[in-house]
Amino acid sequence: MLESLVAGLTLIFALIGLLAIIYAGTLKLLSPKKNKEYYLVLPLDNEEESITKICAAIEKRNLLGETHCKIIAVDMGLSFETFKYIERMCLTNKNMELINKADAPTFFEELLHG
Repeated sequence: MLESLVAGLTLIFALIGLLAIIYAGTLKLLSPKKNKEYYLVLPLDNEEESITKICAAIEKRNLLGETHCKIIAVDMGLSFETFKYIERMCLTNKNMELINKADAPTFFEELLHG
């Protein structure tokens, strides 16, 4: 009984892994060949979820090999400690910026026109 349960779980995880490989391959084949830079804007307001959002975005970008994706974190009222922690993350990760809510309109206007 236990052997068939382990075999069933192994089969399920193998199918999930196969589907993930097919998904990643399909994304790679269907993505445009030009390396256009695109942006992921993350509004950060909740202390606990902010770091989780940033880490998940970095992990997904690295997992899919999307080096031309720029993560823009917008501070919507973080504490000083969380702001400094995310600012330190921006220094160690390429293509990542942290901006204030007040600076966001001018920052995005420069991105669109510059």
